[in-house]
Amino acid sequence: NHEMRIPANDAIQAMAAVITRDPAKPYGSISKFLPGGTEYEKLFKEEGLEKEDDYRLLLYPYLVKSFAEKEFNYGSQKANQDEKKYARLLFVTTYFIALQDYVMTKKVNIREDSKSLDPYFDNFEANKKLLELTDEILNQFFNQTNYIRQDEDGRDKKTLHNFFARSVWSPDARTTLKNIMNRMRKDKFQEI
Repeated sequence: NHEMRIPANDAIQAMAAVITRDPAKPYGSISKFLPGGTEYEKLFKEEGLEKEDDYRLLLYPYLVKSFAEKEFNYGSQKANQDEKKYARLLFVTTYFIALQDYVMTKKVNIREDSKSLDPYFDNFEANKKLLELTDEILNQFFNQTNYIRQDEDGRDKKTLHNFFARSVWSPDARTTLKNIMNRMRKDKFQEI
């Protein structure tokens, strides 16, 4: 049954978005992160991911991406916002930034201590709240970053594909995302 397989390129792409904390890099060129690509050795060897128990860094980002696709229609024509059609890796990156910077009680380098993710992925209810909050964060993000890709009259200066490949992780966009998360720090993140 093909539904029970995890495509390696999808898992590596999601993992690269988490490890680099930049969804535009793997979105723009997944081949760089696959075997033989220019970033493959760096991602797997220099980052210390060759340890056998680091399956978590492939599995957990892939699970987050899959949840976003199935529950919120990221990557689908059925998405309630056009941006969501292109934002699967942004969802994964945002989720892990929220988890590491706003939910986890201590600073952890997940590349060195991937087991620190287990309690959050073992607790379905708390994890579901964080997944839903990530969707809420990105809904606000899309509304607040229109100025980056549209002119004053609402016409696209950039296609959504170009926005996600080049501008979604610009300094302005990252600041907007961080400001949204900081506003939610006291109430929304406390519930998780």
